[in-house]
Amino acid sequence: MATKGRQLKAGKGSPGLTAGSPMVTKGSPRFGSIVSKASQSRQLKATQVSSTKKANKANQESKRASWNSLLEKSLVDLLHEHNTIHYRGQNGWSSEAWNKIVKEFHQKNTYVSYTKSQIQEKEKELKREYRMLKEARMQSGVGWNDTRSMIEAEDALWDNLVISFPKIKRFKTKSFPLFDALGELYDGQIAEGTYNVNSTQPPKYPDLTQADDGDELSHTEREFPRFEETWAYNVEQDADLT
Repeated sequence: MATKGRQLKAGKGSPGLTAGSPMVTKGSPRFGSIVSKASQSRQLKATQVSSTKKANKANQESKRASWNSLLEKSLVDLLHEHNTIHYRGQNGWSSEAWNKIVKEFHQKNTYVSYTKSQIQEKEKELKREYRMLKEARMQSGVGWNDTRSMIEAEDALWDNLVISFPKIKRFKTKSFPLFDALGELYDGQIAEGTYNVNSTQPPKYPDLTQADDGDELSHTEREFPRFEETWAYNVEQDADLT
């Protein structure tokens, strides 16, 4: 009777057994095989679920966030607010700063939901665009419209700019009102709670043929026009595009 109590009968709910299968004793090779297969099946399902979650997360991270001028300005404003010795070092904003920036960004813009990496990537993109436009403005014959925050140049010169800076083409018809605010972030000197920019005559620059891909910018002394004077134009431009 004791042996019978340790036996498994074929039937419904017994994996690996079919009607007519011989009785399997606990501890027998047949029983061990059944248990092993069931365990492997559970592990396989758990692995598949984990892989699916990771794939969904990766797709979410890689999905490009949709930004507009107001969202970009909101981010730059927060970067300025956290532009202090406590939150920013030589290599950029600290992890603590980014956590606060992401949280406050969503509090101010409740209709969007971006990941931390998406917001950080936007900051890098704005920095690249600022550096590109800054170097393009140094080219001989290139002007800058302070009211519209746009580069002004003859068509032939624009062709040369596109050769030197392939990604500048869209700024022929698109304004960049954040130029001065970004200049204060990346060209200024860090202080307690703010960045300072010296106002002197701009130095003379040689013509450039290619944008520098380095992360850090050299210090440039330049007097910037008021940011508010150019913002209204860009908001109007976004409305027209929409």
